[in-house]
Amino acid sequence: MKQHLYNIEGILHFNNQRGEFSLRSGRSLNLEGRLFNRFPLEAISLSQQLSGKSAIHHGLAAVLALEDYLQLKPTQTAAILRRVVSELATLHAHLSYFYLELLPDYLSPSYLKRNPQWGFYFTPPSYNSRGDRFLSLDETRDFMAHYPLVRETLSHLEKAICSFTGKFPAGLWLIPGGITAPPLERDRIMAVLRHLEQCKDLIERAWPEDVKQLIKAFPELGQVFSKTLGLLSFGSFPPLLDNVISYSAGVYQGHRLEPVNELKITESLQGTFYKDSFYGADSSKIVYDLAKRDAQTWIKSARYETEPLLCGALARMLVTHFGGGNAEISDLVQTLDKSFHFEELGSNSAAARLISLFLEARAFLKNSFQSLLDLDYSLPLNQGGNFDFSKRGIGLGKCEAPAGSLLHQVYIDKGKVLNYRVVTAQNWNLAGKDEFGKFGPALQEIHQQDLPRTSPLQLSRILHSYYAQGLDASQ
Repeated sequence: MKQHLYNIEGILHFNNQRGEFSLRSGRSLNLEGRLFNRFPLEAISLSQQLSGKSAIHHGLAAVLALEDYLQLKPTQTAAILRRVVSELATLHAHLSYFYLELLPDYLSPSYLKRNPQWGFYFTPPSYNSRGDRFLSLDETRDFMAHYPLVRETLSHLEKAICSFTGKFPAGLWLIPGGITAPPLERDRIMAVLRHLEQCKDLIERAWPEDVKQLIKAFPELGQVFSKTLGLLSFGSFPPLLDNVISYSAGVYQGHRLEPVNELKITESLQGTFYKDSFYGADSSKIVYDLAKRDAQTWIKSARYETEPLLCGALARMLVTHFGGGNAEISDLVQTLDKSFHFEELGSNSAAARLISLFLEARAFLKNSFQSLLDLDYSLPLNQGGNFDFSKRGIGLGKCEAPAGSLLHQVYIDKGKVLNYRVVTAQNWNLAGKDEFGKFGPALQEIHQQDLPRTSPLQLSRILHSYYAQGLDASQ
């Protein structure tokens, strides 16, 4: 039996009687193959096709990889604006994720049937079974009362982001050494600040209330399924300004925090349609085999020294806290600790992940105000000049996308892309089974369920709780 999942680019295959489950992504853009033999700058725009939610972050990771190859740094003003846009785009993604992707799994079907106008926002699930439990009519009505404010807030965030990038969700504003944008003026900065001011009510009041109400109505969201899962964070962009909240980079495993070593990040193709030697392949050549034995997905499985890791807002908060990297982040973790026993907080629960989203959003909104108020917009936006891609070399770009750690790696020779690699948060969180029989965090949790008694909606709720975007994971 199979079921198409809304808001997840993929198909849920399940057999309740046999206790079998798999998530099969429906397609691949083959970005890594398409970039072969292209001019390196094309990676900035083409990589943004991978995701509507992380498009800007793919562009940022790509330009960071090119800057690493060129040994070039962005100007201070450009670096600050990149960070502001990255955080505002993450804030936008968090909001749309909670209200438009995750929450519909819990809203009362009866209420939605009586009020079909809400179909403008989302499509409620059609695969619920008799035993599934939902919010009551009154509870659903309370949640729905916030949706007009959600729409307005998302609009203000989009306008603020477009003031710097020119368009949304992708942007053509990035170049090595800086950004391309009209000269900054005080009036434009003030207009952005006015947009951000309009976002405070939802982010400071309504959204936290809704998350806490959902957890209260579904206490099972606080269940911890593993206390040993490792955590990954690539950290924030350099703050460059005082009083800006920043994340630390690191890998937390076995109660031990260590620096990230990119050489330890591997990808398993077990269970994917990709051939084992697809890297660097010309897009005109076949790099996959639809008849490959046991293949069922395009989602590659990222591993750190053969171990699966969790990434995302909760992971980056905890990595920073465990390393003592930022006092304000530790204060946010203590806020989480009021709802969850701290020993379990370092583990993994849907409730902790949801609370971490609005806590992070508050921090990012504060960062954006602080950065824009202190910005010296008279300084240059880019380094100018031409880019020399004639030498053979490698560039690595890392950043924190909304769902978690994102890595781009480019190999350049004679002015062309010889090889390209992308590892997304979904390659970590939604990873399937690897050669060692290990699953990623989402499938680990699913396989701990009593599958013969678990409904498709319950499986969907687990997947949605991991910020599921299959397409972003299937390059």
